[in-house]
Amino acid sequence: MLRSVFDHSIPDAAIDFSLRDTALYALSLGMVDEALPFVYEGSPGGLKALPAMGLVLADPGFWMRETALDLPRLVHLAERLELVRPIPPEGQMSRQTRISHVADKGAGRGALLVAESVLTDMTGNTVARLRQTVMARGDGGSGESHGTAPDSNGVKVPERAPDAVIDRRTLPQQALLYRWNGDLNPLHADPAVAREAGFDRPILHGLCTMGIASLAVMEAFCDWSPDVIAAMEARFSAPVFPGETLRCAMWREGNQVILHAIVLERDVVALNPANFILNTRS
Repeated sequence: MLRSVFDHSIPDAAIDFSLRDTALYALSLGMVDEALPFVYEGSPGGLKALPAMGLVLADPGFWMRETALDLPRLVHLAERLELVRPIPPEGQMSRQTRISHVADKGAGRGALLVAESVLTDMTGNTVARLRQTVMARGDGGSGESHGTAPDSNGVKVPERAPDAVIDRRTLPQQALLYRWNGDLNPLHADPAVAREAGFDRPILHGLCTMGIASLAVMEAFCDWSPDVIAAMEARFSAPVFPGETLRCAMWREGNQVILHAIVLERDVVALNPANFILNTRS
């Protein structure tokens, strides 16, 4: 069965996004007037796109629904975004996605799925590359493995006090707002679906949590410049419920920022760790 997943073809996608989409993305991460250029088109220099918006534009969506995988037991494990050039505030792009790796982790342990996307502009230039890692908890035991496993980043939280700690409180309606970026999975909106998946109520999108973490990095180390972050990667350890507070502890190591995020109200780890690569000019 995993061979058929590996061979599954994900159609190329044409993406047309506007200033409205760009502002909606920033607002869906909980931004207000702290960085007006990301939410207001009348700002000096015009509206700017957050670097984390590449997570939305390059995301392949819920491609797994076209397979025979046990969909309710899928878990989003990790995401990596590399920005080759800054995301423009509006335009047209195309996205090409392939399944690069599937691996059976054993009976009762599920299967690992890796999809890779490339985002290009209309002249064929690469804008961003994205890698999505998903665990299919209900599909292990066949012993299959196909494709090439991605390298582990090996990032560890330093054994010293963080260089910065920033709390960002999520909104009670944040998942309902964020889903209009394109991820309409009812897990983030419908209490009945959330209970079926084992949660008391709808959870926040993992990519929303990752985007919020990127705001903490921009505030602490980038002076809100959209051009400073060159890449970001995060492993999702536990879900965040809308309305909870994400505490982001950050360590600057050269051009790298290592981030460890907990849900303050429940003292559970949400991102462990996240890793942000800054352009060397920063």
